[in-house]
Amino acid sequence: MDYTKEDNSINVTDIMCLFDISQEDFNNIKPILQTIPQINKYNLNIHFFIILSALVYIHNNDINGSIIEMGCCPGEFTIRISKILDIYNSNKLYSVYDTFTGLPDISYELKKNSYFHLKKNDFQCSVSKYANFLEDMNIHNMPFIHQTNFIHINSDLYPSSISLAIFDSNIYDSILGSFNNIWNKLLPGGLIIINKYNDKEFFGVNQACHKFFTDFDTNNKTQYTYSIIYNNYNILIIKKNLIVNTINNNNNINNTNINDTNIKII
Repeated sequence: MDYTKEDNSINVTDIMCLFDISQEDFNNIKPILQTIPQINKYNLNIHFFIILSALVYIHNNDINGSIIEMGCCPGEFTIRISKILDIYNSNKLYSVYDTFTGLPDISYELKKNSYFHLKKNDFQCSVSKYANFLEDMNIHNMPFIHQTNFIHINSDLYPSSISLAIFDSNIYDSILGSFNNIWNKLLPGGLIIINKYNDKEFFGVNQACHKFFTDFDTNNKTQYTYSIIYNNYNILIIKKNLIVNTINNNNNINNTNINDTNIKII
């Protein structure tokens, strides 16, 4: 399917079931999709619907932690997320991060494909232009705006607890840096949404995700793991889970063997 075409006819039943979206929730989301204009060919109503449904799920299930957006220009996701937070009277902190000077170093992509279609500083949008756009769209509660290059590890810039993170930074180093900066701050039950996954134009996004998954699976010694809960329309959603070891007590704890131990993921 060409997602740059009109997407009004797409069936969203599976998304509604995944995130337990009620008719009331749907009625809250729909006007946002109908009234706010689309700016570029990459982000369409189906992408907005998925992200807003995930946000409603986080709200309805009382999952603690801030909302963050890694790569926020020109503001298409930001305005829609802010509208939902207003509708649900959410008190969640919402922070956005971007270089605001366009794409940073794209050396990884150029090494893989010397004809890569983007170049450094593409998608440039100043902080003032971004903020003015939000104001023009009547955003009541502005997010906290941070100008940074999240290729570099600087975890102090990010909230101590996160419930939903949106990665929309297009290139390998930025996506991998996003994982490295916020994974330890994502709370159990929290979600990461990666945009442009499985999009051949942005092959670095896939490769950064696979690098993170491979390294995590190989080196993880924590009580947490992840599960992929959605992969469609060039959007990947992963959920952070808590691993619970449950030991069957057969009257004598000292007699416990490996067969009595079960792994439960919640």
